[in-house]
Amino acid sequence: MWVRLPLGVPHMAITFKSIKSLKLGLLDFFDFGKYQNCRVDSIVEMDYNYIMFLHNNNQNMFNSEVVDRCILLKSVRDNEKHYQEEILPFEDIPF
Repeated sequence: MWVRLPLGVPHMAITFKSIKSLKLGLLDFFDFGKYQNCRVDSIVEMDYNYIMFLHNNNQNMFNSEVVDRCILLKSVRDNEKHYQEEILPFEDIPF
């Protein structure tokens, strides 16, 4: 049975452009694992290695903003560790 829609009513419920990406963003919540019901941005700050582990096993899980944030945070923390271990102990030695 055909039903005629009134003028101006779209034939599709939603357009393809308005469908949300299946990739998790910074403000999305985990619905699985040890961080269930936690927001992604909180997990990035606490345990970015977990995010990168999941990303390496499933490339389509996170959007680029999340991955870029993890890479940046890893770089900053690696630089801090390098400074604490390699530079700070020798700062008082005159050359």
